[in-house]
Amino acid sequence: MRPSYLHVLSFLAQRQGTWTIPTGIPDLKGNLGKVSGVALNELRLAGLIEYGKEPQHSLHGYRLTALGIETELASRHRIEKYDRVSRRIVDEAGQVVALALLLGNDQWCLADTEGKRIGRTAYAAPKDALSAFVTQRIEIAMKAREEEPDTWQSAVRKA
Repeated sequence: MRPSYLHVLSFLAQRQGTWTIPTGIPDLKGNLGKVSGVALNELRLAGLIEYGKEPQHSLHGYRLTALGIETELASRHRIEKYDRVSRRIVDEAGQVVALALLLGNDQWCLADTEGKRIGRTAYAAPKDALSAFVTQRIEIAMKAREEEPDTWQSAVRKA
């Protein structure tokens, strides 16, 4: 994927699901509204972004799809070789966020940073463990988004 495409995905990810009009999307140099229409169309055809209208306004814009969120999150993480039996999953800041550990049957498992296995699933390759980690992060974020924020208004409704 081209760097300009990743730039668009990361910019839309920062907007957290809100519709962004094309003139509000910067190019790689930071110029607003100068991102290529071809790039936006290719991302839309690939299913990474969607074009639509915000319900409260008449503005037409773009936002990430679920596949776009997963692609953007995966682009911010990478696998580093640590030793013969483990790989580190590292975020863009260089922090180790998870491990892929080699099992005795030439399969890999996902583990936290302390080496405790997460789940019972085995994977064929470390990249599969990385995709499982990314999927898990997305599910956690979606659950947190669905939960009602703890405010005084929600406390009044519960009482």
